[in-house]
Amino acid sequence: MLIGKSDITAVAALSPRDVAGYLRSRGWQDSGPYGSYGRVFASSRNNETFEVILSTTNDARDFSRRMVELVDEVARFEDRSPYEVVADLTLAPFDVVRIRLQAADQYGSIKISEGVELHEEARNLMLWAANAAASPQPRKSWKGRRFEEVGTYLDSVRLGQTQRGSFVLTLLSPWHFDPTSAGSLDVFETFGRRTTQKLASALVATQEAIRKVVVTNDLKPFDEAVTAGVSSNLCTSLARLAEEGNGMDVTVDWSPSKPADGSVKVSMTRENASILAEAARHLDQQEPDENVTIQGLVSQITEDPDRFDGNTVIETKVGNAIRRIKVQFGPDERTSVYQAAHHKRWIQVDGDLVRDGRQLSLRNPRSFFIVEPSDG
Repeated sequence: MLIGKSDITAVAALSPRDVAGYLRSRGWQDSGPYGSYGRVFASSRNNETFEVILSTTNDARDFSRRMVELVDEVARFEDRSPYEVVADLTLAPFDVVRIRLQAADQYGSIKISEGVELHEEARNLMLWAANAAASPQPRKSWKGRRFEEVGTYLDSVRLGQTQRGSFVLTLLSPWHFDPTSAGSLDVFETFGRRTTQKLASALVATQEAIRKVVVTNDLKPFDEAVTAGVSSNLCTSLARLAEEGNGMDVTVDWSPSKPADGSVKVSMTRENASILAEAARHLDQQEPDENVTIQGLVSQITEDPDRFDGNTVIETKVGNAIRRIKVQFGPDERTSVYQAAHHKRWIQVDGDLVRDGRQLSLRNPRSFFIVEPSDG
């Protein structure tokens, strides 16, 4: 037995399905059944055929022994250490996201403050990718919006072991995670795989947008990248990681149980952080704050009542400043709005607040009413 006793527990916890996926991804062929609870997998090298027996149920009395024999034989075939094979097999149920900071010292360590931020922003990357995967349409900014399945998904993501020689945070995302059913095993349907695919496409699109912005100094490429999963929130997290880490690399590797086309790796420098932060502000301004309530005075309306088209300005407090917000009221409210302006009465209205530079406007106005003195 080549494998150590300390790894037998890990081996005994392996899933036959995931081990089978790993073997297939490495070129092993399913040669058929072995008794009632086993399958034979075979592969050839240098005219020599190797065979392993995979127990198809964890309940078999000899499951651990059979799995240890399988690991030893696979290690011999791949000319690797059994410990390396065990490490790969334990990652088989997961898509693996790795974030490597350039700021690590010669010991592969970083400041504790940087480590805290790294973990927080790494979680945020998965959060915003999951939101994009759950949303029926892309969003330039997620303002307090989180889909129900996202929280459950985040609880399923695990932290893997860090790597020596640099500071690498490893996130393990179960590719088969699906909160809406018992779990379809179709790689294109599971929520876990959709999330890592969305993260991968967003990372690639972000890197490409940065390259274009460096040349053109125009943030339009980030607008075009939104369909790939890019958002102001994701840009903010990447900016903080690149800034705190003095540059960083992010890689996405697919589960060998359900391999996809090619790993994804992107690199972002500390200098890129300023572009990412600017892009975050740019995207955030274009996404409305939904269900905002404003209350204030309607600016003087100069048109006659029969010519008033509902286009007006409300003076209200936003933060610590008095701001002027444009509102286009519909026909049902125009008479009341006109009277409120004429008599200098306060009004209240709900809507979606949109920022365009320093200009503010309220879209989709609703729940309008005139504020009575007792209401204030």
